[in-house]
Amino acid sequence: MVIIITKEFDPHSDIVASKLKSKVFRLDIEDLISGKSTIEIIEGKTIFINKFVSISLDEIDTVYWRKPLINVEQVYPENNKVTTSWRFLLDNLAGILSNKRWINHPNHYWLASKKLFQLLLAKELGLNVPKYSFSTIPQNAFLNLGVDKALFKSITTQLSVQGVALEKSFGNVLLEKDDVDGEDILPSLFQEFLKRKAEWRISIVDKKVFPAKLLVEGDYIDIKEKENYSVISENTPSEISNKLLKFMEVTHLNYCAFDLIEDYDNKFFFLEANPNGQWLWIEQKTNLMISNAIANLIDGVTA
Repeated sequence: MVIIITKEFDPHSDIVASKLKSKVFRLDIEDLISGKSTIEIIEGKTIFINKFVSISLDEIDTVYWRKPLINVEQVYPENNKVTTSWRFLLDNLAGILSNKRWINHPNHYWLASKKLFQLLLAKELGLNVPKYSFSTIPQNAFLNLGVDKALFKSITTQLSVQGVALEKSFGNVLLEKDDVDGEDILPSLFQEFLKRKAEWRISIVDKKVFPAKLLVEGDYIDIKEKENYSVISENTPSEISNKLLKFMEVTHLNYCAFDLIEDYDNKFFFLEANPNGQWLWIEQKTNLMISNAIANLIDGVTA
């Protein structure tokens, strides 16, 4: 049996579950917080209960850790202890299910999702990485690059730069030196801005590579800000694919989505790895059947 640990509204989990041959038990984190689902340990026996059925720990073979985000601040906005307890639940789930087969284990996800680690590993593996600089003082990070303009990159899921009055930004921000306040103290990653001919989203499931090329006309900073861009399936050089496969081997991942750019000299640059990155939009715009590969991986099909 497969247990899918995710959030309530997740079309990625929906489509994978519909293609699985294995029996599926879905555990939505929101249902745990609301009490619709429960986890109980009675005399050493662990039982998972959702809205439809209950199962024991022994029945589970595989864990699909999709995207179980806990937004308990919305439920308990003034109780930090309750918030912390729910977050620790995910850590405990990883421990309870540690001897199962995972896609991907949270420990492996945690390390592989850290941007500074990603950049160091990518460079070590021989991938081109845009010139970057990090410091706990933003102005130092910017000046150390030695450029007039640089991209501010978040090392977490959100960023805050007091000097330019940004509170919550999830994209890249192109800044000049005067934009960065010399009095700010904040872990900051700055990266040189490279003009790109194309962007690539390369999804890898086990050892199967699904490369997608994103094309847009004109200069831009973040392709997510563009309304019209095309996505095509096109092979990347084997040298690039092999290095990304090595990245997954080192980090013990069996699924990852990689973002790269290609400049006008046809040179590829590694931007980041997304161990739980979205892939459905790529599948919908191309004939790359990533969901089939994930379902086969979960079911244990190797062909």
